[in-house]
Amino acid sequence: MRPLHHQEPSALTDFRAWIQSADGAAFHAALVGWPEPPQTRQVQVSRMEVGESFPEHRDTDEEGLAVVYNFTRPWEDRFGGGLTFRHPEVDADMMRVPPLFNSVFIFRARGAPHRVTEWTSEARGHLRDSVTAFILAKR
Repeated sequence: MRPLHHQEPSALTDFRAWIQSADGAAFHAALVGWPEPPQTRQVQVSRMEVGESFPEHRDTDEEGLAVVYNFTRPWEDRFGGGLTFRHPEVDADMMRVPPLFNSVFIFRARGAPHRVTEWTSEARGHLRDSVTAFILAKR
C-alpha cells in the first residue's frame, strides 16, 4: 500500500486521514468507553478476492482497540470472508463477524486470536473491502 500522502485525494484518503488523527482516535475510544488516551498507530486498507483468506493471528500485545470498517457490497453468508474469533478452550469459533456493508466492529486488540475466512468462489465478481485501524495506548 502506498503512504497516504502519495495517493490521489478521495473519500477513502479523507477517511483514512480522519482515522489517523487524534480526533479519530478519541472518537473510537469514547465510543466504547476506553479509559486510556489513545493514539492511532496504523491504518490498513484491504481488498480480498476469491480464494483469499487471512490466517489466524494476533495483531498486537499492546493495549488498545482494533477497529474494522466494512465496505463489502453485496455480501451473503455463502461468500465467506467473515472475521472469526476462536474459542480459547475448544476447537471452534466463538464468534463470527460478517463483513456487512457500512458496518464497524471494534474489539480489544491485545492478544486476540482471530482470522478472516476464505472469500469463496461463490463470491466471484465481488470483492471484500475493509479499513482497519489499530488505536493503541499512547507511548
